[in-house]
Amino acid sequence: MTAREQFELDHFGIKPAKVGRRYHAAAALPPSAWRRSLKGWVALALGWVMGTLFGVCLVLVWEMTK
Repeated sequence: MTAREQFELDHFGIKPAKVGRRYHAAAALPPSAWRRSLKGWVALALGWVMGTLFGVCLVLVWEMTK
């Protein structure tokens, strides 16, 4: 162990990294309310677009069969 590693261990509690060792990190945050509500708005917009396309197809088929 080098002097720097020993200093970090003594003062900060940081151990030397080893291959495969997990590093200490902050806990992952859950999705924010904004992101959850955004998914709903995207689903609504996609449904609106798909419904419009379906309606246009129905009108075209109706006009072609006359």
